[in-house]
Amino acid sequence: MKMYGILPAAGLGTRLAPLAFSKEMFPVGYQMYKGELRPCPVSQYLVEAMKKAEIYNVFFIINSSKTDILSYYLNGYRFEMNFSYLIQMEPKGMVDAILQVTPWLPKEEEYLVTFGMPDTFFKPDTLLKLLVKKIKQSEDMDIVLGVFPTKAWHKLGMTTLKEDKDGNVQVVEIIDKPKAKPDTDYAWGAAVWKSRFQDFLTQYTKNYSKKEELVLGDVFREAIKNGFRIGAVKGEYYLDTGTIEDLSRAITKMNDQGGFLSGN
Repeated sequence: MKMYGILPAAGLGTRLAPLAFSKEMFPVGYQMYKGELRPCPVSQYLVEAMKKAEIYNVFFIINSSKTDILSYYLNGYRFEMNFSYLIQMEPKGMVDAILQVTPWLPKEEEYLVTFGMPDTFFKPDTLLKLLVKKIKQSEDMDIVLGVFPTKAWHKLGMTTLKEDKDGNVQVVEIIDKPKAKPDTDYAWGAAVWKSRFQDFLTQYTKNYSKKEELVLGDVFREAIKNGFRIGAVKGEYYLDTGTIEDLSRAITKMNDQGGFLSGN
C-alpha cells in the first residue's frame, strides 16, 4: 500500500509577526550536518518522524511567499525522500490545504495519508510509525490519531477515548477548542488515515455550506457519525510553537533534553 505524508505550511504565522521567515523554519535545537553541529528547523522533526514511519513521498502545502521552505528541503534528496510542493492560493484553513493533495493521489488503489503539523514537536519520535502499524493491523480502522495529555484544553482538539481490556483505544468524540473543559485530558496532534477517509473529506467539504471555517476535528466527528472507526495511540507529550508562549516552552524543553528533542 502506498503511503503519503502531508505537511500543511501555508499559514501566515501572524502570531509570531514580525518574523522574517516561515515559522516552520524557526530553529529550535540542533542537528548534525556534514559532521558538524547546526541549527535544526522545527519542521524537520516532523519530516524525520515521517521517515521513521517509512513515509517517503511527502507533500508540503505552502503559500507563494514561503520559498524558504522549498529552498531548504528542495526535492528531498538529502533526506532520501521525495518532496513535492503544492500552493494554497488563498488562506482558507487546514482542511482546504489537505484538499490540495487529493488530485495527486491514486484514483484506483488504496493508500495511507500521514498528517502532522510542521510547527510542533511530539514524543515519542516513532509515534507516526506506531500509527501506521496500528492502522495496517486493523482492517476495520479508517483513521488512527496520535493523542497526548494536555492542560491546554481550550486551544486543541480534545479527544474522548474508550479503552478496552486489551488496551485498544477508540475515539468516541472530538471537540475543537471547547469553551469548557470536557471530560478528557487528551488532545489529538497527528493522524494517519486510509484513502476512504480522504474521499469522505473531499466530498464533505464540497457540500459544506456553513460560514464558520471547517476544521479537521469537525470532519473527524462527522466521519464517526457516518460509521468510520477511529483508533488512537497515546503519546508522551505534544508541543506547539505557534505562539511566543508555546515557542518559549518548546525551547525550554529542548534545552532540558540537551538540545535534541528527537534524540538525534
